[in-house]
Amino acid sequence: MSIAQLVYPSHCMLCGAFISDQQHGICPDCRRAAEKQMERSFLRPPRYVDALVCAGSYAGGLGQAIRRMKFHSQRADIQPLTELMMTAWEMQQLPKPMLVTCVPISAARAHMRGFNQSAALAQAIAAAWNIPFEETLRRHLLSRRQSELHAADRWKNAEKAYYARSRVDLTGKTVVLIDDVVTTGATASACAMLLRDMGAQKVFLLAAARAGGK
Repeated sequence: MSIAQLVYPSHCMLCGAFISDQQHGICPDCRRAAEKQMERSFLRPPRYVDALVCAGSYAGGLGQAIRRMKFHSQRADIQPLTELMMTAWEMQQLPKPMLVTCVPISAARAHMRGFNQSAALAQAIAAAWNIPFEETLRRHLLSRRQSELHAADRWKNAEKAYYARSRVDLTGKTVVLIDDVVTTGATASACAMLLRDMGAQKVFLLAAARAGGK
């Protein structure tokens, strides 16, 4: 078995068609469709975020792949997802960041799932870009899940859900914040504000998918 067979799924993560490992988890038709969607995608960033880039819409195959990764530990989808995210980034011609970080989840949630999906995506992207990855933020244990709340309540919850790790200095750095799904932008905005408070000069947001029109 090749290394590619261990890293990439044997079926297209977007449509389910059987593919070879040389196709890196996405069939040619789905890859072309995804890249066309990226070309048409101009998204207004959340507050405190300099630019927002998403690989595609949460509807359809991309959302299914994220849910498999997130809730069923299908880690073979991580590498194809990160490659789509990096393709979307390159299409926007944004500068290479100095640091990759991620939206945190609570320790209890990480224990239940076995990993933080946003951290897994961020680590893969940092490795591909050959830049550091650092978990700069934490999530309070008792904060409510964003997915359980209506849009108006997500902003209030996000403002008190996260806090900065001690002894992390981002002074003058350009940081890319990784998340799996952007919905209202409340989570990203709260995290970006903290990153700026920690000294970040610019904060970009790179997500696997957008939902709810964001």
